[in-house]
Amino acid sequence: MDLKGKWILITGASSGLGKAIAYQLAKSEQSHLIVAARRKEQLDLLKQDLESLYGIEVKVYPADLTDRAQCQALIDFCLREEEFVGAFLNAGSTYFGLNSDITFDQMDAIIKTNIYAVTTMCHQLTKHFDNTSKPFAIEMVSSMSAFFPVPYQSLYSGTKAFVLAYASALREELSNANLSITVYTPGGIATEMTQGDSFKDLSSWMMPVDTAAKEAVYALKNRKNVHIPGFFNQVGAKLMQMLPSKIVISQMAKIYRKALTKNNL
Repeated sequence: MDLKGKWILITGASSGLGKAIAYQLAKSEQSHLIVAARRKEQLDLLKQDLESLYGIEVKVYPADLTDRAQCQALIDFCLREEEFVGAFLNAGSTYFGLNSDITFDQMDAIIKTNIYAVTTMCHQLTKHFDNTSKPFAIEMVSSMSAFFPVPYQSLYSGTKAFVLAYASALREELSNANLSITVYTPGGIATEMTQGDSFKDLSSWMMPVDTAAKEAVYALKNRKNVHIPGFFNQVGAKLMQMLPSKIVISQMAKIYRKALTKNNL
């Protein structure tokens, strides 16, 4: 896809991967951006910086994507742009710890952000563009945990597996050959979401966020169905497929249990 001068939506753009994707699109693709997140002040600073550095246009849309009505309003806002050609559905939430310790409010936030928001926006976008022949690309940010569930992030893993299954099935229903759905499945990424003490001992194998952003843009531009970024992630995924899932998940549990126990003493 040619993204130069076209409008792209990025959710969760105030920090982490979403923010890095915004810089990557502005710098390498000269795309115009619609950036969405809860924190308006962070989005305003992002807009100012991107427009000053790269001469693109940025529209700020503060939204709480746990609210389905706000998700719908955001997509309606984006569809007003004639040259709106892509969306990175990146906003996400996680929890690292015993599942029994999660509060109901935390559960609601994770499920609404990682599932309800994604399906609401994807539904509207596919419904709109599948009735046209216009090119459009959706990228849904999932995780390697969609393939290999991670103990102590069990709810998060479940939501990311949902995204992979949902997109894989939905893709086969589309009639517009120019409409693509990419599932992006990175491993750990060094972002604001993984800066807590619980993730401290896991940081050595996390991908730098700028590298993850480049891979995300590559996957959308090339309309990949599923994209695992990074050579070691790809090799690791192949190797893990050769082992019984019980063994893989058990080993993951030992690694995460050690990190969790050490940093909560």
